Amino acid sequence: MVLTKSWQFFLFIALPLRILNAVSTRTFFQPDEYWQSLEIAHNWVFGYGYNSWEWRNINSGGGIRSPVYPALFVPVYSLLKLTGLDTQGPWLVLAPKLVQAFIAASCDVSTVMLSAALFGPIFNNATFFCTLASFFNAYVSTRTFSNSAETALTTAALARWPWYGIKDEGMESSKNEKDALRPKPSLTTSLALAALATILRPSNAIIWITAGGALLFSTKSNGSRMRILATSGGLVLAAITLCFFIDTAFYGVPSLTPHAFLTQNVLNSISLFYGANPLHFYFSQGLPFTMMSQLPFFVHGFSVTFVGPRTLTNGPGLAGFIVGATLAAYSLLGHKEFRFIYPILPIFHCFAGVSLTTLAQRQFPLTRGPASIRTERRHRWINPTHALVVLLSLLPAIYLNYYHCVGQIEIMDILRRVDDSELKSVGFLVPCHSTPWQSHLHRRNLEEWSGEGWVSGEGGKVWFLTCEPPVLGQNPKTYKDQSDFFYDSPSQYLNTRFPSSVDLSFPASPLNRNLRLQSSNDLGWTHSWPSHIVLYSTLLRVEKEEEGLKVEEILRSQGYGLWRKVWNSHWHEDGRRRGDLLIWRHEAVGGDGWINPTK
Repeated sequence: MVLTKSWQFFLFIALPLRILNAVSTRTFFQPDEYWQSLEIAHNWVFGYGYNSWEWRNINSGGGIRSPVYPALFVPVYSLLKLTGLDTQGPWLVLAPKLVQAFIAASCDVSTVMLSAALFGPIFNNATFFCTLASFFNAYVSTRTFSNSAETALTTAALARWPWYGIKDEGMESSKNEKDALRPKPSLTTSLALAALATILRPSNAIIWITAGGALLFSTKSNGSRMRILATSGGLVLAAITLCFFIDTAFYGVPSLTPHAFLTQNVLNSISLFYGANPLHFYFSQGLPFTMMSQLPFFVHGFSVTFVGPRTLTNGPGLAGFIVGATLAAYSLLGHKEFRFIYPILPIFHCFAGVSLTTLAQRQFPLTRGPASIRTERRHRWINPTHALVVLLSLLPAIYLNYYHCVGQIEIMDILRRVDDSELKSVGFLVPCHSTPWQSHLHRRNLEEWSGEGWVSGEGGKVWFLTCEPPVLGQNPKTYKDQSDFFYDSPSQYLNTRFPSSVDLSFPASPLNRNLRLQSSNDLGWTHSWPSHIVLYSTLLRVEKEEEGLKVEEILRSQGYGLWRKVWNSHWHEDGRRRGDLLIWRHEAVGGDGWINPTK
């Protein structure tokens, strides 16, 4: 959508702040930040890397992820490849951050537009402050999650939604300042953006089923209802058709990723493989974590907004209904994550903005009715003490962005800079997807060519312990992935699945294709000893092996020594990822730089 000068002002402030946010973020949050976006785009442009199970043809039916979001990074990777900057300095890692920073800034501006559409421009300043000072925005918005793009699209769509009825659809935009401070409703534009968000994340449809149902309910004219149904139906059909052609072209077989996504994650309950959460998770943990110090202001703004009669025929009432319905629907799903409710976080910020403005003015402007608040021109400010309380939530964001799990990124930067003559091969004896992959490593010399193309990950010269879920119909109660087999007994795994001695040519490990069904969960994984091994220091302290050598003793007996130690975090919820990240190097590729692992 084209921004007027009023909205451009907010963008000029938000964009440099989000760029700073993006480039200063140097930590690891969750694997999807890389494995569902940058790794796919990198493989797309440079022709090598690793595609996780979501991006492969499962039972010849295509994958479950849409290529639309990774495609956003294809132009910048292509430019880096064309100019040779992919191997020069920090551009390989920095360029995607700049793309995501623009998406994050657009979400900030759309949040202010949404506030203006719901409550009028008098709350713009407070809402803008809330979105910029948001802990979760600072932590997640500039990371390359599809949820971040989904949130930006959803917020832009909500900002153009006809909150006060379908009659707003026919409003003519005047050139006076009052209309310039409030986005013009457009059902077609809103639903088009919503369709794109749903292609990225099919669960986003919950928001629009709720909003569309409420709009139909509140519309009294049969003609207007038919217009809503015709517009919605046409856009849904167009979106499905477009999605089908994009997915089919990408996967090479007839595919519709939203259908595959829902089939695998909901009907087949594959998402439960990654953990199940209690019914109250989003209320007891999700809201407090995503809102942090803004939570009291959200609760206050939500409550004062509904003083007096409120129905689904007005914007605030519908926004509250969307929040409640979305949280309730997501709560019914077993697997829950904080970022799943990210698309409705901007609505929370709008209500928090109402609270901050109301507390500063010591009166509640909404009591004068929606017609007056939607046209009032004054931008109101907030109390400095309240602003300080909101800003406090940025402190944990700074810690999480700059310190917590920093080693999981730094370890790849170190390996990327090692000379080819020394780095012959690398094995990652860590829980699967603990680090980015070739989007940060960017070493074609470590890829092994096979009949299927360049190979890494499940074998080759750079590999890791995989963790594919039981997508082929295996019994989920007895299913074990490769990481499970390793952590059941690390010493036994090293003794039985590696050669008895090191081949000093450090050959590629056998290709272990995991997406194949066998009577046993053990797919017979084997490895060649690599020149470098990455592991967490906690692995050296494993004491559950009742016989045989410990991991450290096995490595030293094979000629390995500790070469680099990288601090990662003060704590970690996963016991397997606690401690420092270590790089062990074989003595045949360098004899200097050894350090004592006990220090």
